[in-house]
Amino acid sequence: MHSSHESTFTISVDDLDKSLLPKHAQVPNTDAFRDAVTDLIGSEYRQLGGRARVVIDDNAGTIQVTWSQGAGEPDPLDVAITKLEQGEYPEAVRILEILRFQRPQDLAVFYNLGMAMSDMGRLDLALRHLGTALKIAPDHTSSLVGLGVALTRQEKQAEAILTFRKALEQDNDNPWAHRNLGACLLKEEGKAEEAERHLRRAVELLPADQQALFGLGQALLALGREQEADGQFIKVIE
Repeated sequence: MHSSHESTFTISVDDLDKSLLPKHAQVPNTDAFRDAVTDLIGSEYRQLGGRARVVIDDNAGTIQVTWSQGAGEPDPLDVAITKLEQGEYPEAVRILEILRFQRPQDLAVFYNLGMAMSDMGRLDLALRHLGTALKIAPDHTSSLVGLGVALTRQEKQAEAILTFRKALEQDNDNPWAHRNLGACLLKEEGKAEEAERHLRRAVELLPADQQALFGLGQALLALGREQEADGQFIKVIE
């Protein structure tokens, strides 16, 4: 099969996510490291229907990869996104980790990698990759919301609230920004009324979303509107 597309890109040894390698092979400038890197990159591309040549330069601290994509093979990014949707996070991350070097300006690569890292609890990396996504596309509201969620998971409430507010400045109908901002405000003293407004808007936009309904119920409870809150909790149970 002739390759339809060949590309060469360089990975800095320092920037490679060492956790993708076996524990015994995570130290650069060792045979075990060189073998593990070659095997990781080669096997990923074989699974994607392509071939990779890997050249490791110990002195420069670089890994050069030349990848030939097989004709008619699916785009690796599509493969990674499908794996994320199926909950196959480690497999998806391995593909995305290599793609971020090959496609340093691809918003979808960094957004999906950041969201995956956030869901996996690797929050520093989530912030880094979502930050890169926002450098590529400052008006990408979904990346802002993802960044806010990662900040919330790091318990950086004030920063998260600012991030969700910024997302709503960009897109006032983003249900996830309303839902997450409402949840954050509910934890703040004296902000239940504003939280209720955002959570109510989230429910209008996502009428079947359990988290939005539950959050609205909690906000109504905090405001002493118990009967209305019960109505929301019943919808959650339904």
